[in-house]
Amino acid sequence: MSSKRFLTLILLSVFGLSLMCVATSEIEAQPRGKSALDKIRKQREKREAEAEKKADDDSAADEKADAPQNDDDMMETEIGEHVVIRSDINYGAVVPPHRESEDTADADAPEDDGAEPKDAVKKEGESTSDDKEESDASDTADRDHLLDLYLPKDAENFPVVFFVHGGSWVFGEKRHGKAIARGLVDDGYGVVSINYTLCFVDVANDQRSQFPTFVEDAAAAFKWTWDTIAEYGGNRDRIFIAGHSAGGHIATVLASNPKFLKAHELDNQEVIKGQIGISGVYEIEFGNKMMDSVIFGVPFPNDEEQREQASPVKQVREGDAPALLIYAQTELPMIKTWAASYKTALEEHDVPITAKLILKRTHESILREFGTANDEAEKVVLAFLTDRIAELDAADEEAQAESDGDDSKGKEDAQAKPEPAESAK
Repeated sequence: MSSKRFLTLILLSVFGLSLMCVATSEIEAQPRGKSALDKIRKQREKREAEAEKKADDDSAADEKADAPQNDDDMMETEIGEHVVIRSDINYGAVVPPHRESEDTADADAPEDDGAEPKDAVKKEGESTSDDKEESDASDTADRDHLLDLYLPKDAENFPVVFFVHGGSWVFGEKRHGKAIARGLVDDGYGVVSINYTLCFVDVANDQRSQFPTFVEDAAAAFKWTWDTIAEYGGNRDRIFIAGHSAGGHIATVLASNPKFLKAHELDNQEVIKGQIGISGVYEIEFGNKMMDSVIFGVPFPNDEEQREQASPVKQVREGDAPALLIYAQTELPMIKTWAASYKTALEEHDVPITAKLILKRTHESILREFGTANDEAEKVVLAFLTDRIAELDAADEEAQAESDGDDSKGKEDAQAKPEPAESAK
């Protein structure tokens, strides 16, 4: 084996291991899923259970009085002076028509795509500690379809950033959005941070969760945001989509492939006003056994058409939302290559694109340090959002002026129209 090929193998191995370890002490990756992931999740739940119980007991009375009166199990907490968080809102998971016929759940299981209905999950969640292990799978499925809102306090009609966490499609948690919120909410932006169904392949039991499930979940969460965010003060005509690492992939799939939001009767080019990829993955290669062995093999079926549908570089169309791609100075292998490929594809379809290298950052710290003092990534993202909102506002004003002009002309024409002459007697 040549030294060059050996070095490539080493780098790709590090790439796979690094993606599995993107969590940091400040932003903890929370594994969710089945099989081997359950053991890790249970250990984490055990560590946090006591602290969560105490916090819940202390705030239960206030939450009950203040929480919005709906079916979602959410808690409201103010952080600092300018941020309000509403956590664990169940956005639901809509089974797309093409998958309804594939569901083969037994009589005792909910007829869904692997997600327990919200009411059933809550009922299981009320079980005693002796029954906790039996309800773990249901609790996991419920967490797959939760989102958090980070809202600017006392603000109305604010723009919204819809954020998707990373974790190589098999790890991660919506709390990663806390870093994005830290950098944006003080500037008047709301942040929606979502969970989605994580991937696994259990060969022994012939069970698996792969693409497109996690993108369909993200589309359902976006639909919830589109329908509901105005109730929280957000402006649904100013929704931007963003994601880190694998989340950058999911975000840009929604922005480039129309089929997922079309299932919810939404046009991605109309409802997504900008796309932001943070150290994202924009091409899912087919036939590359080395890449399959370290990253793509579990999340994506070994099917060329499916992988093409999952690749933003192959789904770009003229009219897609303007894009910002940022990546770290010290990156995982292929991240900069994928960013360059997506940039080229966007340019070829006349989609406005800005790409920016963030110095003194790694694949992990570009998110972990977002919003900290003098953070370059935050500055670049805010500049992109500010410029884009200015463009949208200008377009709205121009359209309004044209509409007002048409109305005025119509009134003038009506006033200038001569009265019909009386017929001769």
